[in-house]
Amino acid sequence: MKKSNVILVVICLVGLWVVSCVKENDGINTNVNQIDKSSTAQLLKQMKTYGFEGMYVLSYKVGHKSTVCGGKCTWSGNGWVHQDCMSYGSDCSKSSTVSISKNIPDDTTDIYYTATGIYDYEPTEDSIFYLPARSLNIENDTCENGYIWLNIPEQVLRRNEVSNQFIYNEISFTAEPLFENE
Repeated sequence: MKKSNVILVVICLVGLWVVSCVKENDGINTNVNQIDKSSTAQLLKQMKTYGFEGMYVLSYKVGHKSTVCGGKCTWSGNGWVHQDCMSYGSDCSKSSTVSISKNIPDDTTDIYYTATGIYDYEPTEDSIFYLPARSLNIENDTCENGYIWLNIPEQVLRRNEVSNQFIYNEISFTAEPLFENE
C-alpha cells in the first residue's frame, strides 16, 4: 500500500471517530444552565402599590441524609450533629408563610427586606432553623420576563423572643436568581 493511501485511510478513520463522538443538536442550547423554578414564592397579598412588601408563601427544598455529612454538619453548642430537613440539599420540602417588609421604609437605596414568619410551626417547630441560600421564583406579570426572584442568603433562622416567629434577614428581589438552591 502506498504511503499516501495509508495517510488517507488514517485521516478517514480519525474523521469517522470525531463524527461519532459529536452529539446531535436537538435544538437545546446545552451551554446555558437551565434555571430551576421548582422553589417558589406565591404573593398572597401586596401591602403597597410599589415594591415587594406583602404576604408570601415560600416553598423550597432543604436537607440531606446524615451519611452525606457524616452526621456532623451542624454545631449545636455541645458538638457537631446532623439535623434532619435542615441545611443544604433537597431531601425535604418546606413551606413558610411570611410577611415581608422593607428594612428602611420608603428608602429607594435600601434593597433589602426582612420577613417574619406567620405560623409557629413553619418551617419547623424547633427554636432554630438552618436555612441554606435559596432563590425562589415568583410569577409576576408586571416584570419583563413574567417572573422575579426572591433571594434569601444562607442563615440560621432564630425565633423572635416576643413574637416567637422566625425572622428572615437580607431578602432581595432580582431579575435573575442569586443562588443555585443546592
